[in-house]
Amino acid sequence: MKYWENGFFLEQNEQNTRKEISDETWRELLEAQSNGMEIYTDDNGLPQVREHIKSNEEIKQNRIDEIKQRLTAISEDIIQDQVGEFVIDLSTKKQEFITLHNELRSLLGKQPRNIK
Repeated sequence: MKYWENGFFLEQNEQNTRKEISDETWRELLEAQSNGMEIYTDDNGLPQVREHIKSNEEIKQNRIDEIKQRLTAISEDIIQDQVGEFVIDLSTKKQEFITLHNELRSLLGKQPRNIK
C-alpha cells in the first residue's frame, strides 16, 4: 500500500491525514503522469489525473524554444548561402528571421530591433 497527501508516501503520518491508495492505483497514476497527465488532489483528498494545463510561463517558454529552433535553422540556411550554396526563398527566410528575432526579444523583455 501507498499513501497520498499532495504527493506519494510509503507510510501513514502521525496525524493520520494521508489517504491510502492501492499499489495498482499508484502504478496507474505514475503511468498517466509519464504520459503527460498531471496528478492533483481532489476534494476528498484523493489523487486524480487530468490533462496538464500549461501556465502562461510554460507557454511563453515553449514559444521561446520554438523560435530559437527556427532561428537556428534559418541561420544555417543563411550560412549555406554565404558559402555559395543555393538556398530557396532566402529573402523570405531572412524576413522570417527578423520577425522571429524581434518576437524573441519581446518575449525576453527587450526592445525589438528596427532591422529591415
